[in-house]
Amino acid sequence: MSPTTQPVLTEIRDADFKTGYVSPLTINDYDVRRCARGPLVRDGKIALLYVSKWHYHKLPGGGIEDGEDIATGFNREILEETGCNCVVQSEEAKTPVIIEYRDEFKLCQINHLIAATVVGEPKKVAFTGDEIEEGFQLKWVPIAEAIPLLENDKPTNYEGLFIQKRDLAILKYFADLLNRFK
Repeated sequence: MSPTTQPVLTEIRDADFKTGYVSPLTINDYDVRRCARGPLVRDGKIALLYVSKWHYHKLPGGGIEDGEDIATGFNREILEETGCNCVVQSEEAKTPVIIEYRDEFKLCQINHLIAATVVGEPKKVAFTGDEIEEGFQLKWVPIAEAIPLLENDKPTNYEGLFIQKRDLAILKYFADLLNRFK
């Protein structure tokens, strides 16, 4: 049973990375976290965050706070992580979600997919202490290079495995839309 009413693009589970793994958890064992994330386009390039400590790239976005709608949470996260204001190009009500069941954290993360373009000039990023410690670096990558870049990443931590699989699915989902912004 899915914890959302929106269409589900894919579900990611520990079994995707651990051969023969069977989760001992039920849907009620997970804490639910709602997120908004997706490609941010500027001048034919998309924003990627490189997590140098764990050797992978990720799309900007993050948790939706209490009282925020999806677009508001997405815009706040984009501003923090890229220094950019943006305008949403995808209709969030019509885009699917990606659900991650991370057993080690007992976390069910529901990722609402959004594509956006930058408006105005970027300002300074505002990485959190954890993001600074993990070596976050903002990169602007040509759209055509983004998918191969993520495919070639070799995450060295549990969370990075989920992020790589999730963000590749997001980029592939939006590939046609992104190519229109080249």
